Amino acid sequence: MATAKPVRITSSYPKMSGVYLVVDQNYLRDPKFEHLLAATANTRIVLPDLAMFEMAKPDERELSIRLSLATLARYAHRVFVSRPIAECLRHELERVQPVAGHMLFREATQFLRQVLQAVATGVTNAAFERVIHDPEDHLFDLKRDYLDHDSNKCRSLELVEATKLEMSAEFARRVRGNQATREQKIAFVREKAPSLLLNVLQENNFSRARAVNLIRRKPMLLRYFYANLWACLTWEEQGRLEGLGSKKVSNDLLDREYVLSATFFDGVLSRDGRVNEAYAVVAQILKSKV
Repeated sequence: MATAKPVRITSSYPKMSGVYLVVDQNYLRDPKFEHLLAATANTRIVLPDLAMFEMAKPDERELSIRLSLATLARYAHRVFVSRPIAECLRHELERVQPVAGHMLFREATQFLRQVLQAVATGVTNAAFERVIHDPEDHLFDLKRDYLDHDSNKCRSLELVEATKLEMSAEFARRVRGNQATREQKIAFVREKAPSLLLNVLQENNFSRARAVNLIRRKPMLLRYFYANLWACLTWEEQGRLEGLGSKKVSNDLLDREYVLSATFFDGVLSRDGRVNEAYAVVAQILKSKV
């Protein structure tokens, strides 16, 4: 998880078998989750690298983690961790190679399974103690990076304003008034994301041909643009972002980690309708040709 040392993306697990589902931390204690794992032996569970961070945020950290991981601990051999989104984006920019096929994070998976063993047996081990006591202050670093609420809201407002520049006046009015249909919004995201990413890549010294070739392979970078544009449209509807508390904006940004990770697997399990919808939208767009 976030406590495992990041590594360069150079390898992945052997060919995956079964159904791999990314699970939102809000779903871990749901009775339906335990029923699913008990009823389907071929289901594999993927946790984004930041999931442990979300579990460890409450003041009663040990209790929160034990309760959240109680079900998973009985199926530890079916649990995996996906790589951090930021690491994937850096890799693609530096290596010009999509992360598809390399999303499972071996070292973090091994670490999490040790934590799950401690939860299952009730006997603490080094991995569990490391998560609970956080001697390296990983939680502080992650809070600084992901939970600067005012900064997150400011950047999100800027992103919405930049997105509005890509809209026609008529479409902007329809979005603001919550009159744009789902398919109209999807069409906007599908059209605008590749061209916006192309501009960014060329600003980062990619040749046009090299940038176009990467985009056609549907990398994390493109999925990131899809998810961000969809979030901007959602925020812009009825001016939602202006009235949204900065803490909630940070939570929305964390939710995107689950959505983006899930697009490389077979789906997402979440009790949050916005997470489910965002995943469905990006997955639908990915089925079309870039």
